[in-house]
Amino acid sequence: MELRKTVEPDLTEKSSFKVEDTEHENQYQRYQTRKRNRPIVACGLIMIGLTFIIWLVAMTTPGWLVVYIRNRLFPSGTSFTMSIFYYVTCESTRTCDLTALSWNSVDPNSYPSNKPSISEMQIVGTFAMILCGAVFVLELLNFRVFILHPSKTATSAILMLVAIIGESVLIGRMGHMVTQVKDRFKELHRSDIADLERIFREEDITEMVSFLVYRVEFPYSIFIASLGVLTGILAFVSVVIVFYRNRKSQLNDTVADNPCTFKSTS
Repeated sequence: MELRKTVEPDLTEKSSFKVEDTEHENQYQRYQTRKRNRPIVACGLIMIGLTFIIWLVAMTTPGWLVVYIRNRLFPSGTSFTMSIFYYVTCESTRTCDLTALSWNSVDPNSYPSNKPSISEMQIVGTFAMILCGAVFVLELLNFRVFILHPSKTATSAILMLVAIIGESVLIGRMGHMVTQVKDRFKELHRSDIADLERIFREEDITEMVSFLVYRVEFPYSIFIASLGVLTGILAFVSVVIVFYRNRKSQLNDTVADNPCTFKSTS
């Protein structure tokens, strides 16, 4: 009996496939789809990693609210900077105190009154980072083993979208709080000037008015988190592109495997 050696087809060259061999042709098409998707998956993986790092930096830096006050209560001037998990108060003597933000107890003299709840900030921020990390793991597995099933990429897209929405809500809420603090500072400044005008003559209060400072600095942590939202959107778009490409490839495989069924339904 003559033994014949079975030769495995080379997936890298289309010439190795026979036109009449439908199964091998489908294998080649699937390989080409995965090959085209690999750069997109890699780009999405980079964007997801950047998003996670950017959000981590934003959550741990005290730049969600940055204010400076100098008035009769704080004649030497004091600054207040806030993170999601802690806040820092600094006097003019350069002595700073770091205090953790807890759900139960907050110093009312150090923490602004018009704010999102502490639990809301910490839960939403942490939840968005956890979802982003989960998407990174899923896409890393897809990138390494080429298992790009539409259901798996759809899961990654949904998780990334929820993370982006959650972080965007947090940014919007904190941005609204900064706007409220600015408006409140303007009211306090006008009130202090009116008190001085009642006590002193107008020509005597010029220097006193320049002494009063109610300043809201640029909330750099909100800006950093916004950059993370932009990279997250790019990551989401890349995952959606991969999803639709694999969905189309899977549909083409189904049509090739069951041509009679699709002809009869058309």
